[in-house]
Amino acid sequence: MTKTTSSIALLVRRTAVAVAAAATAVSTLFAAPAHAVIGGTPTTGDSFPYYVRVEFNGVTCGGSLIEHAVVLTAAHCAANAGGDVSKVKVFIKDRIPATATSITIHPLYNGNADEGHDLALVGISGNASSGVPVVRVGSPWDGDAYAVNTPATLVGHGSTSASGATSPDLQVLQTVLHSDDYMAGIYDPWWGPNHWNPTLMIGAGWSNQTACHGDSGGPLTVVRNGVITQVGVVSFVKSWPNDCADPAVYAELSGPQLAWIATQVPFVATSWGGCTTPHGTAGIWHVEYHSYFSPAIPQDGPNYWDIECMPPPQPAPPSPPKPPASDTKPLPTYCKTKPWMPACQTV
Repeated sequence: MTKTTSSIALLVRRTAVAVAAAATAVSTLFAAPAHAVIGGTPTTGDSFPYYVRVEFNGVTCGGSLIEHAVVLTAAHCAANAGGDVSKVKVFIKDRIPATATSITIHPLYNGNADEGHDLALVGISGNASSGVPVVRVGSPWDGDAYAVNTPATLVGHGSTSASGATSPDLQVLQTVLHSDDYMAGIYDPWWGPNHWNPTLMIGAGWSNQTACHGDSGGPLTVVRNGVITQVGVVSFVKSWPNDCADPAVYAELSGPQLAWIATQVPFVATSWGGCTTPHGTAGIWHVEYHSYFSPAIPQDGPNYWDIECMPPPQPAPPSPPKPPASDTKPLPTYCKTKPWMPACQTV
């Protein structure tokens, strides 16, 4: 990972007054009516076929098609459905309806987007996504995909200003990724509460080019060697002193959060292709995310995770050859008690 981090003083933060807390108030990026990309330009779902519009109990959010039957979105969006798929409406390419069949929220999401794990998966059925290209999720071998100043694209729905009227047009914003230091200066100031976790979050945008209400759950993508790669999911933005006037925070699709997605949707790891082991040999991706104790791999809260390139399993040794079939007829069973009989004689 090539993002940079720094330690922020904690002692002063503990004595911050309520005004300081208000100064870093955050807003999850959904509302009704929906708002969307600040500083973007109109586009269509055909231009970004992996984009999915999702409505959770009437709340509009974004999402991305990461497998033909799975949509990736934000947990704070999915929570509005209360686990009831009948309250979810899915629109592939922003307009083609699909039926939701399941909702899976990250097990460590605690209802606060600013504490991380703001991820959810929506299962879909039917032929709505047939032939629609999916977006590659994450790039564990390529740290530069997450690096500062990497060009990035955000797609979202609604108005083009925090207080503007709802727009029917899908919007696209071309911006860049920021470092952890830069984002911590906004969301983890020395005088206020901490809303920045460098392991679970990535930032992008500017004060006049950012995500806003209605963009939640939408994809933040980069292009790596010609392949569109999703590195973030729209999560939240500062709401004070001005709403939607700072770079937005995205759930970062790397490390433990990427491991969770890839264990839930094995196609994600398959889409990464082959890899090279630390020994320089061809390998395959090994991904795990679970709650049982594993001392040799990293932790994500109470859970354990791992993403690494490992040698492919060795084929089982061949079975020993069977002895050739014998032409000799078996002796009659009475030979055990009457070995002198002619039929019991052997050469």
